[in-house]
Amino acid sequence: MIACPLICGSNVKTPYFDRLQRRGHEAVYFCRDRGSGLRALIAFHDTTLGPAAGGTRRWAYADEEEALQDVLRLSEGMTLKCSAAGLNNGGGKIVMLAEPGAAPRREQYRALGRFIDRFQGHFVTGEDVGTGDEQLRWISQTTRWVVGLPAAGMDKPETSAQTALGVRLGMKACLRRVVGKDDLEGVRVAVQGLGHVGMKLARALAREGARLVVSEVDPGKAQEAAGQLGAEVIEPQEIYRTDCDVFAPCALGGVLNSRTVESLRCRVVAGSANNQLGQDGDAERLHERQIAYLPDFVINAGGAIDNLAMLDPQGYDADRVEEQIRKIPDRIERLLDISLEHGISTQKAALHMARERLETARQARKETS
Repeated sequence: MIACPLICGSNVKTPYFDRLQRRGHEAVYFCRDRGSGLRALIAFHDTTLGPAAGGTRRWAYADEEEALQDVLRLSEGMTLKCSAAGLNNGGGKIVMLAEPGAAPRREQYRALGRFIDRFQGHFVTGEDVGTGDEQLRWISQTTRWVVGLPAAGMDKPETSAQTALGVRLGMKACLRRVVGKDDLEGVRVAVQGLGHVGMKLARALAREGARLVVSEVDPGKAQEAAGQLGAEVIEPQEIYRTDCDVFAPCALGGVLNSRTVESLRCRVVAGSANNQLGQDGDAERLHERQIAYLPDFVINAGGAIDNLAMLDPQGYDADRVEEQIRKIPDRIERLLDISLEHGISTQKAALHMARERLETARQARKETS
């Protein structure tokens, strides 16, 4: 088993170190386990607020460069998410490089757990794309620094349900401001992706009377939404051009780009996917089109709030978790106020909120050091 810093610090002048310096990363580790064939990257972005936290994503990347780019973006997003949500954790992420079509292997997740254990609690992981309950159990066989799996006897809601709750509440808060409507009755929502979170969000929206349009690469899930929720099913490439009040991206990231933003026919973008923006400039395009974009690291924080509550020394408290998630609409209101007052995009407003808390924590650390 080999674990070495692939990139660490910011003084060595190489393209990799320059990239870390621009994004504010602290370290990236390249992990290889000879016996299981594991190849993984573990990124620490900013641990000013506390130990790094981030899910384990298993994906068939085109190459190592694509995997590195993903782990950098996702770990930075976790820093912003933790800060905006008032959590005392920093941003981290793990990506596992998988072979196309290969099934998850227990040996690889057990090896990953041994790598995580070396950080002695300075990194904690949970579920993500390609990593569910079964894979988390495999990791937990070799490290205790895993969140998302309920302890014996614990009555804990699914993390995806908590994420969906935050997205729905944030969506409603934005609709109140944008269209002056307090409920979802008759609101047309286009849901892109019906995975764990997307399907739970769609069900909750349907219960509140929303009219659903859905796109999903899995025909079975699409038909389930049509049959049980009365959703209109459209082809994935058509979701961007659908007339709707809200576009809810709940699949993979990078879906809001120069091409798709120009196609959108909605008033609000509010979904659960991470890293929805293809580039930073895409938030400005949304702002110019007067589309209220709710940054993912603010609106989808319910899952992180839920998972990290398991680290509370007083124990997991479902009521306290829900109380924290129900503060997401307040943060949505604040970023909309900042955006309107300063004439900036909602992305810039949300970044201001998150970075303000980080800077306050850095100054406090300096004063006590």
